[in-house]
Amino acid sequence: MNQALIDHPFSDTVQCPSIEHSHKTVVTDITWIPDHMEVTVAHLAGAGEFGPSVFSISERQGARMAGAKPSEEKESGGISNLSSSISKGRDQGKPLDNEGDLVYMDWKPEKDADSGKIVTPRPEQVWAAHDGPIATLQRSPFFRDTVLTVGGWTFAIWKEGVTSGPLLQSATHLMRLTGGHWSPSRPGVFFITKTDGNVDVWDLLDRSHEPSLTQNVTAAPITTISPHQVSSKQQLLAVGDSIGTLHVMEVPWNLRHPSANEANSMENFFEREVKRLAFVEERMKIREQEKKHLDAEESKRQQDGKRPEESDADVEARQRMEYQEYLQMEKQLLEELGIREESDDLEEV
Repeated sequence: MNQALIDHPFSDTVQCPSIEHSHKTVVTDITWIPDHMEVTVAHLAGAGEFGPSVFSISERQGARMAGAKPSEEKESGGISNLSSSISKGRDQGKPLDNEGDLVYMDWKPEKDADSGKIVTPRPEQVWAAHDGPIATLQRSPFFRDTVLTVGGWTFAIWKEGVTSGPLLQSATHLMRLTGGHWSPSRPGVFFITKTDGNVDVWDLLDRSHEPSLTQNVTAAPITTISPHQVSSKQQLLAVGDSIGTLHVMEVPWNLRHPSANEANSMENFFEREVKRLAFVEERMKIREQEKKHLDAEESKRQQDGKRPEESDADVEARQRMEYQEYLQMEKQLLEELGIREESDDLEEV
């Protein structure tokens, strides 16, 4: 990898508004709009300032991304489209909660057999995914069954159908994580934002135990991030922080241009992780059976070692017998050593 890209992975900020023209509070959402569209948010008269926190904009006639064909359009991912149909007749999603739990459930209403009312089914799976509220839940634009979650001080990558746990889970970071986003052009790259103003760039084809690059963007906590593929030769990364500043940077070539067969390599990577989880789960079951077997043997051994309660006469008789056995062994040893002869017994008698 080029050392210059490691020292300065992102180009200088392309655009950063002045304080006078910037936001007055935390940047809560970033949405890229076409160059021919303009959005103006008015104030509500008599009700103070109107401050929406999330935007969702789409064109009815289809996206106009440079070089994109209708058949090649991909969903950008995010919480809003997680309830899209995964299979025929099933609307499945992964809701979030403030405890860091990841819930997998089917939102398709069904009729309750007892009451006859239309109810939502109970969750199929609940995982204690993170050590804090989940801030990001996003599907990969390349693998629709693969999900990135960010919460507390960790992030994780999950795969639908795998119930034993995440395919990949990070170690606990020193700084709290505030969000994440998949790369729109590289299947193995995603961005993680933190409260120290840094953006970690993870390239799973390069390494999976630590970020490939760390870029400092601002001194304030980062609140939102959104990459945008302008063209095949340019990709921008927008980052908003807690003091209302928007930073727009250009992503370098090595982080936006996929390697040869990168999608296949990442698919193989995820499949290996699935097999690893299945192996670990199977070994845990075997270990549990071995532990139960050892515990049963130990319990049986302890039961066999216990003697029934003895009376004083029985104890005295057993001790006398043990003493006679000791005398017999002593006599045999002395005779073998030649210290005592058999005639000595006659004299003693």
